[in-house]
Amino acid sequence: MASGFSAYIDLLINFSPRPIHSDEEYWKTQAVMDRLIDKAELTDDERDYLSLLGMLIERYDEDNKTHPELRGIVLIRALLNQTGLKQKDLVPIFKTESIVSAVLNGNRKLTIEHIEGLSKFFQLPHGLFFENHTSALPAEPILQFEHPAEEATFEDNLFSPLAQSNLRYQPEAALKMVST
Repeated sequence: MASGFSAYIDLLINFSPRPIHSDEEYWKTQAVMDRLIDKAELTDDERDYLSLLGMLIERYDEDNKTHPELRGIVLIRALLNQTGLKQKDLVPIFKTESIVSAVLNGNRKLTIEHIEGLSKFFQLPHGLFFENHTSALPAEPILQFEHPAEEATFEDNLFSPLAQSNLRYQPEAALKMVST
């Protein structure tokens, strides 16, 4: 790669960062970020470019958040439920079923190797498998459903527009979670 300012220009020419307006643009931007993150070492230009792409992704996420953000173990459980997979289907990533069980039960943390394998297996960005910065879950739900019957099927319909439209954010519960 060229050095100095021209290296950054090369990155911009290869994939020009622009405000993200659709899921398709989001996933294209995320794919470029993933390729950079997978590199062993980044140049200063690549770090700056990655930072810019990250800001665009973050802005889109903030403007278009339509479902609760699932991360880490909660995301893995939801994905298993949504896809009909079993714990044993993750053994190639975790090496043994007991490790899969320990991770899903919260007795063991995900490693970088696990996150890499999960990202490839589910074809999702690496960042989604990192846990949220808060370790304790709130006693009260942050999201509540308009109709109690919908809560039982929420995980089954996690990404459906109907489930997304029936969620209501509960700021009091979120504040309690941050303050603990």
